[in-house]
Amino acid sequence: EVSTIHRQVEGSSDDNNKEKDNVTSLTEGVIYTVPPHLVDDCLAELDFREKGGYERDVIDVIEDDTGNTVQALLYRGTPANPAFWARALLDIPFAAAVMAVAVGPSGPNSEYLFNLDRFLADSATSSPAAATAFADHTGDSDTMELASMARSFEDKTLYFMFGCGSNQHEQLLLTRAAGLVNDDEAHDLKEVVLVVPSDCINSTGDEAVPRPIQLYCGGGHSALLTDAGSLYLWGWNEHGQLGHKDIAMDKIPYHNIDALQDV
Repeated sequence: EVSTIHRQVEGSSDDNNKEKDNVTSLTEGVIYTVPPHLVDDCLAELDFREKGGYERDVIDVIEDDTGNTVQALLYRGTPANPAFWARALLDIPFAAAVMAVAVGPSGPNSEYLFNLDRFLADSATSSPAAATAFADHTGDSDTMELASMARSFEDKTLYFMFGCGSNQHEQLLLTRAAGLVNDDEAHDLKEVVLVVPSDCINSTGDEAVPRPIQLYCGGGHSALLTDAGSLYLWGWNEHGQLGHKDIAMDKIPYHNIDALQDV
């Protein structure tokens, strides 16, 4: 279904008084009708599952089949939720990398993401209400971008590390969306993602992901050595000292770094 979300948010006026503004957005979803005798039990279970920072919103929903507007209850995550991760919201390439490899009790995160992307895309093209509301509506752009980036990692190996300090020469593989200070300084530990080709064989001759055995951190360079004898270098490359082209951090989601072999 297509739902128009109306919620109240706080804003600051010039005289520092709080005032309420209506914020309207469009999303796609499915309406579930709960029988009256099950409402209390259903809400109790939802309140428990969504505990820790979720808020309830009553929203206006436009039904696809009838065009009627009905009210529905929506659970909305907020920054007050202990699980809220600002970087995952602002740094889409990083969020895509995490979702590409994360696996939970119900399965791979990427499978959920791809199913959601297909649902939103199909709903956008088959929904008369969406077509009426927005002539160029094509689903959720962030979900589409996340899914595209996650698919680009399917033939790559991702190494997750932590780093801090200067990123002047991209030696931390971070972008501004990671929350850098002065555009190139990480004043606290940041998660770093190294993306490499998935064409290496480890030291035992297996096709398993090569295991990192050493991480090197210098003033302008960083390096990762694996048990397959592959050395990945990134950072300052003004004179070609990395042995390969610049990593071009303007290319998203992440530039693929080739290795120096048999190190």
